[in-house]
Amino acid sequence: KGDTVFSGNGKFILSKGTAGIGRPAAEVNFNISVELKGQKYRLVLTDFLVTPYERDRYANFVPSTVKYRLEDKPGKLNKGEWERNMKSIIAESEKLAGKLKTIMTTGQGIEAASPKKPAKVSTKNW
Repeated sequence: KGDTVFSGNGKFILSKGTAGIGRPAAEVNFNISVELKGQKYRLVLTDFLVTPYERDRYANFVPSTVKYRLEDKPGKLNKGEWERNMKSIIAESEKLAGKLKTIMTTGQGIEAASPKKPAKVSTKNW
């Protein structure tokens, strides 16, 4: 009954390469808000905070200490990377919205977390 608002936060990893194969390019944190009213819903993703990945001294990709908001305009050197990240963020946001729509319309994808019982160990058969 009435209006309902769910809010939370989340993150996704942007990859540099084709079809998710490659290396992580950046980590994007965001706030999510889902408003329900009658038979309608509104999904709002806000406050995107991008943390680029860089190599550490052991050649592993780790989040860097530099973070920037999506609204910040890039400089001349970072414009290409900023545009690639923007396209990836749009694509990931559309995937998230599609998954949410599927769950809300069909109810599929919602599984109750039930603890699995461990397999019984037989001491007679080795």
